[in-house]
Amino acid sequence: MERRSNYFNYMTRDEVLALANSRHQAKPLSTYLICATQRSGSTLLADGLRSAGVAGRPYEFFGVGEHNRAHWRNLLQISNDREYVQKIISAATTDNGVCGVKLLSDQLRAFRHFLNVEGLVAVSEGGALPDEISERLGAVRYIWVKRRNRVAQAISLFRATQSSEWVRPKGSSKKLAGEPIEFDFHRIDQFVRRCAARDKRWKLFFRTYHIQPLVVVYEEFAKTYEISLAAVLSFLGVASKGKIEPTRLEKQADQISLDWEARYRELKLAMEARSASANAQDVAPDTSSRAVENPPKLFITSITQARPAGEDGRTSHLGFRIIATRTGWLLLNPNEFEVRWNGGRLASDLKVLGLAQNHVSSRFGAGLLTFEVPFAFRTSPGFCLQVRGPANSPKDGVHPLEGIVESEVRDTVISINWKVTRPDLSITFKKNEPIGLLLPLRPRDMERFQLEYVGGGHGDR
Repeated sequence: MERRSNYFNYMTRDEVLALANSRHQAKPLSTYLICATQRSGSTLLADGLRSAGVAGRPYEFFGVGEHNRAHWRNLLQISNDREYVQKIISAATTDNGVCGVKLLSDQLRAFRHFLNVEGLVAVSEGGALPDEISERLGAVRYIWVKRRNRVAQAISLFRATQSSEWVRPKGSSKKLAGEPIEFDFHRIDQFVRRCAARDKRWKLFFRTYHIQPLVVVYEEFAKTYEISLAAVLSFLGVASKGKIEPTRLEKQADQISLDWEARYRELKLAMEARSASANAQDVAPDTSSRAVENPPKLFITSITQARPAGEDGRTSHLGFRIIATRTGWLLLNPNEFEVRWNGGRLASDLKVLGLAQNHVSSRFGAGLLTFEVPFAFRTSPGFCLQVRGPANSPKDGVHPLEGIVESEVRDTVISINWKVTRPDLSITFKKNEPIGLLLPLRPRDMERFQLEYVGGGHGDR
């Protein structure tokens, strides 16, 4: 049975009408961002702030999933990306001019792109994201929601992804239907590391831009909900219209969650003890046949229709080809085309000529060229994908960008971006020219490496 998320289903009729009937404001009087990771308590905080009626309407407007944006486009009757930002800001702002937005750390890039779309804010080389946010939204306050118990957070995330029950209003008569969820140590362990990594992103963000956020710890906030919510409202410079009522959301953690946490911690402790013992005994790596019985894999799913991989390791779709090499998988350009950029910051300032309209576009402006790859990728547990340009293949006037994709949890659709660096230059991408390289990485291996300086032999000092 297909599981469908209930994230938007708990919105009341009044909330829906308030969002749909919101009027555009050029710039809010004040803005705040709820900076969070999944299952950190941000939904509980955002719901309480919305209920106050004077602290904006902080929803997750910039989710990376298309279903999230499709929901807001439908509800707010949004027709294009420029209108998306304008109507979202209007919907997130209450009558007193306070705007609230909830952001997860993996949504920062999408948020920045929407702010920059069609020149809503100036795009500058090396521009600071907080400055761009302030230019569009005025003075911004930051609230960092954290969860002290990382294992409980990971278990909550695992159960939510399996059941699609992300929120449970009090008085709910039934849960979402589906098969019983079984304990899975490896998936929970992945989520523990994922939550930690995404929390580190926020820590780095605040440190880089010298931002002092209001820190809200879920465990303390949940215990003293009304008092803590009043303190957050005070930080925002507003006060509730009336008495702060208890939350309308029900705590989803139950005895199963507690049992799983105890089970996970016991298994994790045993695993770490075995690892320490193996290191102490200097055990040699396992080179027997057992070590290669289950090699890591890259799973490729076509978004529409594709021919499966053949004996040569190639997969193709609409002319797109993926070729396995010793260092990764090369993606080949399906059709020859030409691109020319006039140096402007709008998406329309970059022109694509040739048979490339279905897979190449200028989505973000500022000379960025985007290849839409018609495949979704998923790696074996413990692996992620580095998406970058082809190695040792310089191209005049244009340079590939790169990034890390967390692909071990679900099928992930990627795009490959190139930055045009020379205006008024005709740049040709030939058919079957490599446009991207997918490299499997194991983040935990990188964390284990240590740098040791052994000297250079010329009089160390």
